[in-house]
Amino acid sequence: AEALRAAVEALAIPVGPERIRVTTSIGVHAFAGGAPERMLLDADKALYRAKALGRNRIVAFEPA
Repeated sequence: AEALRAAVEALAIPVGPERIRVTTSIGVHAFAGGAPERMLLDADKALYRAKALGRNRIVAFEPA
């Protein structure tokens, strides 16, 4: 996940005569069985936590 985040941050996307930079936030969940839908919901929670913490970061889901 960190390699992906860093690769996106390193991009310089040409838009007309300029180049723009983007960043990404990633939420991850270690899937240990159970419903895949639950894993996706938990990863989504981690993603929104990453955005709330300042974006351009990775946050792993941690149960409350």
